[in-house]
Amino acid sequence: MLVVAFDQIEVDTCPACEGLWLDRGELDLLLARGGQSAADWAVEEAETGKRRCPHCRRHLLHGPIRGTSIVVDFCPHQHGLWLDRGELRAVIASQAAPDQVKALLDFCGGLIGEQGG
Repeated sequence: MLVVAFDQIEVDTCPACEGLWLDRGELDLLLARGGQSAADWAVEEAETGKRRCPHCRRHLLHGPIRGTSIVVDFCPHQHGLWLDRGELRAVIASQAAPDQVKALLDFCGGLIGEQGG
C-alpha cells in the first residue's frame, strides 16, 4: 500500500489493484467537500467479506450503498472502508448533489490520480 496525501487528506492506495483504503476521518474530510456525511453512504444488507481491516484485522463487511448497486467493504468497528478501482468516482457521481459532482471528481483526480471506473 502507498499513502497518497493531497490537501490534508491521506488515502492508502494499492498500486496492483488500484483500490483505496479511507480511514474514517479521511472519508469524513472528503465527503464534507461535497456537503455529504458518512451517513449518506449507508450500506444495506452487509455480509462478511474476505478482506481485513488494516487497523483491527477484523474481516470487513461488504454490501451495496443505499440507493446504488455499488458494493463497498467497510470495517465493522468503523475504522474505514475499502473501495475497489473506480468505486469512489461511481459513488460520488451517484450520491453527490449535481452541482458538487464535478468539483469532487476534480478533487479526487488530484488525490488519487485519474482512477478509472
